[in-house]
Amino acid sequence: MDYTPVKRADDLYYGGQSLMWSFKKSGLDPQTHPYSYTGGMGTGFHAVYYLDPGSLLTAYSEVEVTPALDKDGRPRADADFYKVRVEYHHPARLPAMKPEGSPARPELTWPRDKA
Repeated sequence: MDYTPVKRADDLYYGGQSLMWSFKKSGLDPQTHPYSYTGGMGTGFHAVYYLDPGSLLTAYSEVEVTPALDKDGRPRADADFYKVRVEYHHPARLPAMKPEGSPARPELTWPRDKA
């Protein structure tokens, strides 16, 4: 999925901020809902989600944040970008609790990195 910032009436590019406005308009509070967005107001992103074929639940995701854009639609000089990788551990697949009460740290199994 690609989310590209768009220029609004004030001649500024909005990316992540318009996504959060849309989410809030749904009636859910983005501050308390278990939903996360990585990036700033003028950034976009490219996201890839990998599904577990057996459960159809998300197994991995990779979100690359793009630099914020200036008024001319070019990456700002002070903008940076980064990539966030997540491996999902659903309740039935979480590691067993250790006797002292904290689970063992799950080992990441990114299949793409092993190819």
